[in-house]
Amino acid sequence: MTKFGVMTGLVVLALGLGLAARAVSFRVGWGVGWGVVLVLVIAWWVRALQRPARLEVTEEAVRYVRPDGRQAAVLSRRYGDELVIVEKRLSRGGRQLWLTQPGVTTVAVIPMNMFPRGEVRQAFVARRWRFDGGSW
Repeated sequence: MTKFGVMTGLVVLALGLGLAARAVSFRVGWGVGWGVVLVLVIAWWVRALQRPARLEVTEEAVRYVRPDGRQAAVLSRRYGDELVIVEKRLSRGGRQLWLTQPGVTTVAVIPMNMFPRGEVRQAFVARRWRFDGGSW
């Protein structure tokens, strides 16, 4: 069973126990607790939407900029103009896609799951990057 499955089961159990509780004080505490969790999740979601990570594509480099504005990874044209998508299978059944430069051992990788495919392809082609996106 995955961590996600265990956490989902625990949340469902907690919700069921709270709804089945007879004591009014317990139901109030349970409601307040879940209200706090809901507010925190919504606040995180709004912050993530307002300050997304960016992919900056220029003729000289492709840069991944974190939501806080710090540059996290750079793929420079001095190592070549070819870019490829590499897929890593995750143990919990998902996959993570990374942008990298083939044949370069000390190059950075950029996470690509959060960026729209069509816009990224257009930006690479417009800046004359050779791009093999495979099935991406």
